[in-house]
Amino acid sequence: MTATSRMMAATTIRKPDLDLLAAEIERDPVFFAREVLGHDYWRTQEAIARAVARPRAKVAVKACHGSSKTFTAADLVQWWTVTGGIVVTTASTWEQVKRLLWGEVHKSYAASRYPLGGELLQTELKFAPDCYAIGLSTNEGVRFQGFHGRVFVVIDEAPGVRPEIWEAIEGIRAGGDVRVLALGNPTVRGGPFYDAFTTDRHEWATFTIDAFDTPNLAGLTLDDLSALSDEELDHNVRPYLVTRRWVLEKFRAWGESSPLWKARVRGQFPDTSEDAVIPLSWVEQAHQRWREWDAAGRPSGFSCVGVDVGESGDSTVLALRHDDVIAELRYAPHGDHGNRGAGGRRPPAPGRRGGRGRDRHWRRRRGSPARIGPPCGRLQCLDEVGASG
Repeated sequence: MTATSRMMAATTIRKPDLDLLAAEIERDPVFFAREVLGHDYWRTQEAIARAVARPRAKVAVKACHGSSKTFTAADLVQWWTVTGGIVVTTASTWEQVKRLLWGEVHKSYAASRYPLGGELLQTELKFAPDCYAIGLSTNEGVRFQGFHGRVFVVIDEAPGVRPEIWEAIEGIRAGGDVRVLALGNPTVRGGPFYDAFTTDRHEWATFTIDAFDTPNLAGLTLDDLSALSDEELDHNVRPYLVTRRWVLEKFRAWGESSPLWKARVRGQFPDTSEDAVIPLSWVEQAHQRWREWDAAGRPSGFSCVGVDVGESGDSTVLALRHDDVIAELRYAPHGDHGNRGAGGRRPPAPGRRGGRGRDRHWRRRRGSPARIGPPCGRLQCLDEVGASG
């Protein structure tokens, strides 16, 4: 008896109808999401789910913020497990595995219209030895060996997953009905996720979710959006998706030419390449490190100080770094240069007595997530003390 049969056997539906219902659930993930989980998909969600339903499917989704891509993946994790298969999910960090996709799995499982059964743990859903889902985050491709048969692999936040993990996943695909769903914001112009939309596109079913294609903004242009009243801006037919107001705010903050606008709103890879001075992927990874440090209670202790000495009207900036996270930025307006305090005295060095902002010439910007550096986060600060950028 499959997990589907066990789940439906707990209902009062007549046996002939029960068999038809179980067969439809196993055939169509959209039917499962609607009738079992109680979810109302919009058209792109349906298209993604049905693409995954094809044998040995490889599906790649690049999308704006708030597009329901992770929500859809969580439903597919449950569908594949309930219908008798193995699911392996991964992301670039453990926090992303636990908080994003598996957070959605927990919410959906608890709110299901029918009890799904099995045992749900933090990042694992178990029905039987050959019928389970598990979340992994690792830098070792060997951890992805040993999965065979009917397997579904979900790569969340795919641009940040290391190439060797992608290679290990290809090893799983050597035999059996193995399907892959890769999804993320298109922040990195290079790597396996980028290749799925370019050089390797013939191997993948690809989807792009632009904020202006989602139900809340469908049919609007930027000019239309800018002309909306406050009441119209706050009218969203699906409030859980990217909203009109958020998109307008980001347009005003970033502008159409910004890599952030292209990746986060339009679902397009930015024009900047990975060999740029500051690739967008570094900025994104810096933001993620800061969020994880903040969630851990902001542990103290600075291990590095970087200084960008202002010239030609620019401010001088000190970056106080804890491990691979910028914990605080301090800056002095042009004219103070950050070199002399009141009365010509040098301000105390950060970390020494009086050095935490007691000099009136040093101002702080707390809570900055920015730390520019390579993915490993171990390079020395870009501008050492006394250097100018």
